[in-house]
Amino acid sequence: MTKSVRWDRFELKATTVFNFAAAGLKLPGGRSQAEELADLEFPRLVLPTLFSLRVDSSSTVADLIEEGIVSLEDIQNLASSARRSASVLSGDLLTITSGYEIDLKTFASSLIRHRHIAEPPRPLQPRSTKTYTGIVVFAIDSLPVHGTARSSSASACFFPKIWDSGMNLVYERNMVDPEAARRWGIVRYADASDPALSTSALADRVGEDPLRIFASGLFGIFSTDLVVDSDDALRILSSEANRRLLKEGRVVIVLGADAVRALP
Repeated sequence: MTKSVRWDRFELKATTVFNFAAAGLKLPGGRSQAEELADLEFPRLVLPTLFSLRVDSSSTVADLIEEGIVSLEDIQNLASSARRSASVLSGDLLTITSGYEIDLKTFASSLIRHRHIAEPPRPLQPRSTKTYTGIVVFAIDSLPVHGTARSSSASACFFPKIWDSGMNLVYERNMVDPEAARRWGIVRYADASDPALSTSALADRVGEDPLRIFASGLFGIFSTDLVVDSDDALRILSSEANRRLLKEGRVVIVLGADAVRALP
């Protein structure tokens, strides 16, 4: 089975290959049987991939099961929710390849448990700043990982955090209105090579005049949290209008193509 996670769509894609001879099936009647058997087997095959999905900078779905935050049955149901998108016979008619998709948005929204919105920190020395319509953070290249001697490319997860260069928390899931977080997640990931970045395609999320900043580092076991310059953080936190952008989840994180279309 091959699989990838489209973090820009919060979607898991997988492909399975079924061998007719190995299953004792023959065409033409064996095709529908093969598809049915592949559908039955797929949830079991995809479970390890679902367990490995990164929730935040230090935990995976498997960790949530261990901690009792979600149940094994929840993840089995998620696996069973897969949609078969296509089935294609090989040219030699020996195998059939089936594509599957699992929507991860509903699962992510189920992890939004807070009822009250956490207030972003208020700077002791605010700076003057303009009002923006959203926030776009670029983390495309390899960046130093805070607290280590290594560098890494940023990875995607369900709930990334943003820190300033003094390691003061700027943004995390509890700062987002629960309804907004469930509706469209706390961030939208975008591919640096996507033509949509140069159009108004992201305007529904960050408007026409977003603050564009570059991450200066990464944080966390999985390198999913972004570190931004303290001055850039002040441009957000010093304005009530810009702080409201955090509450509404109007944040886009731009990563390299390999991170947005990740292989678990």
